[in-house]
Amino acid sequence: MPSSLHRGVILVSAMCAGIVSGEPAATSAVTGIRFWSFGDTTRVVIETTGEFELRSDRVPNPDRLFFDLAGARMRLGRKGQHTIPVNDPLLKQIRVAETAPGVTRVAFDLEAGVEHVASQLTNPERVIVELRPTAATHPTPPPLV
Repeated sequence: MPSSLHRGVILVSAMCAGIVSGEPAATSAVTGIRFWSFGDTTRVVIETTGEFELRSDRVPNPDRLFFDLAGARMRLGRKGQHTIPVNDPLLKQIRVAETAPGVTRVAFDLEAGVEHVASQLTNPERVIVELRPTAATHPTPPPLV
């Protein structure tokens, strides 16, 4: 039977494993993805049950935007990747999967010429993403003379 000192070392080692991995412990969950299309804007809300660390990036060819919610497990029903068809002028589809234990990735497959603004909000915790056409694809009308 291990001594209390040995048990303490095992406990501290287990706790440090999460720190060394660089990922926060998954204390939150992604529970829903909702979207709305308003003319030239698409709004997406990623709903969670608690706090998480948000990271995002964009990759070209084809144009994709993704958000990693570290510290949030995916809880959208069955395991594996979920695909949500959107099919509006800015957003083709949304894909959601847990890419590592406690890290949920939400990827947007974009149409051409889209810019975004993302906000992480609390009470309740969520991410709101607004997509709009870039200025080049949505020119400003000339001033009236």
